Amino acid sequence: MRTFLIDDRGPAGEYAHFLKAHREQLPLLELRVFSSWAAVTGPLAESPPQLVLLDMHFDDGPIEDLCGDIEALAASERFGGDRARAEAQMRRHQGVFMVQALRDGDFAGPIILFGSLPKAQAERLLERYAPLKIVEGLIFEAVRESLTWARDWR
Repeated sequence: MRTFLIDDRGPAGEYAHFLKAHREQLPLLELRVFSSWAAVTGPLAESPPQLVLLDMHFDDGPIEDLCGDIEALAASERFGGDRARAEAQMRRHQGVFMVQALRDGDFAGPIILFGSLPKAQAERLLERYAPLKIVEGLIFEAVRESLTWARDWR
């Protein structure tokens, strides 16, 4: 299954390491790893994957490489021009920004988001952006079940 993983730590990140360490026990993945939204936009357009895996938090890398418009977010009523607060929000929820951008860009395949969200927010995301799974942590059974779901989707 052609899979793109977007994680701010790229191939050295915990998700890439976990998937490689357990590759024999997980559904077969043809994995390409990207460290930012900016790095993946070209490959997404050229050869869309069957599955996208997303990290929720992006602590590393330039804000310009992330998904979303930091200036518009900072200027919003919620942040009132506070760019530092807007950037913290964008980094903390980068996975959600990417889910929305993928769906807005007509990617219809399954997405697995690694992160933790309040129950009501998670339910809204699952309903609005299906097919989507949210996996809290790198728990082997949850990851395997989600990858199997993605493989069998459709």
